[in-house]
Amino acid sequence: MFKTKKDFFKLVRILSILSTVFLVVFTVLFLFTFLARTNIVCLFGAAIVYSDSMEPSIHRFDMVVFVRGVYSTGDVVVYCLNPSFCVVHRYVGDCPSNNCIVTKGDANPAPDPPVSRNMVKGVAIAVIPRFLWIPIFTFSIIYSLASVARTRIVGISSAFTYATILLFIMSIYVFVQPVSSTPTVVAPPLLYLSNAFFDSNTCSIVIRYTGNIQITNATAFVLGSKFFTFFNSTHVITYPSRELVGSVYEKSGELNVSVWASINSIATLVGNYKVKVFGEPLEIEVANNSLVVRNPNCFPMHINISFQYAYGVGESWKYTNTSTIILNGFEERVLQPPAGSRFAYADIFYIVWGEKRWQRVVVRYG
Repeated sequence: MFKTKKDFFKLVRILSILSTVFLVVFTVLFLFTFLARTNIVCLFGAAIVYSDSMEPSIHRFDMVVFVRGVYSTGDVVVYCLNPSFCVVHRYVGDCPSNNCIVTKGDANPAPDPPVSRNMVKGVAIAVIPRFLWIPIFTFSIIYSLASVARTRIVGISSAFTYATILLFIMSIYVFVQPVSSTPTVVAPPLLYLSNAFFDSNTCSIVIRYTGNIQITNATAFVLGSKFFTFFNSTHVITYPSRELVGSVYEKSGELNVSVWASINSIATLVGNYKVKVFGEPLEIEVANNSLVVRNPNCFPMHINISFQYAYGVGESWKYTNTSTIILNGFEERVLQPPAGSRFAYADIFYIVWGEKRWQRVVVRYG
C-alpha cells in the first residue's frame, strides 16, 4: 500500500496535524459556547439540533454555528432557556411590547412561546451536517488518544490525554440537548389569574394577578386593537374606546382581551381573557309631562323611541316615526311628546347582549 516507510510516516504526520487542528477548532468552539451559554461573554458558539423541528432545512444532530449580531425576520437564531438547553428556530416576528421575539420551527405547526431578547445568543451563520462533524470529531478524539497511548513519556502527553477526555465530556454537555427518559413532574405555575373584569365606572378592563411578581411593562389588545394600558406590579388595566364597549354590549357582551406583560424584566406573560361587559338598564321616568331617559352606563347606548298620542278624548291615536338617539355615558335626555297632545305613551327599545328590550311609559294622560 505504501511504497516506502517515508510515505507511511508522512501520512501519519498529516493525520496528526489534522487531528490537532480539528481538536483546536472544537476546543475554541467549546470554550466560546460555554462563555455564551453562561452569559460571561457572547461572541460566537455552536449548538446541536436535537429535534427534527427545523426539517428539512436543518436535520437532527446537525451542528449550527452562531455569532452575536443583528438578526432579521427569517433568520435562524439560537436562544437558551438555561445554560444546558438551547433552541435553534427561525425568527418570525416581534412581540407587541418589542422586548421579546417570536420564533418557530420550520416543521412545527405553531410558533413557540415568546422569547426574551436577552435569551438570544446569536444568529446562525453555518450548518455543519451530522455526517461531516460527527466523524471528524470522533476521528480527532480517537487518533489523539491512540497517539498518546503510543507515547512512553509521561508528562505533556498525559496532560493532553486528560484534556482530550475532558473536552469530550464537556462537549457532550455543551453541544447536545438534554434528554428526559422519564416523565417530568411539572410544578404548578407561579402566576394564577385572580380575576379579569369590566369596571363600569371607568369603562376599563382590569386584570389582576397574584403571586410574588413584578410587572415591569404591559401592552393590551381588545378585539385585536391596541389601547392605552396602565399597569403596576400586579395589575394591568386597559381602556378600550367607549364606542367599542357600547357596540359589544349590544351584541355578544363579551370582549376578547390579550395581554403581553414583562415579569421582573426577565420573563414574558401572555394571556388571553374573555371579559363580560355588564351594564345597568336605562333609567326612564316622567317629569312635567315629558319623558326623561338617563344612561347610567359609562358607554353610549342606541335607543329607539316613538310616541303614540291623541289630542283629545275620543280622537284616534296617532303615531310618530321611530327616532334613534345616542345617549353617551351618564347622559340624560328630556324628550317632549308632540305639542298639544293630551294623551301620550312612549315606546322605548334598546338592545342588550343581542336581545331587544322594550318598555312603554305613560307620559301624558288627560
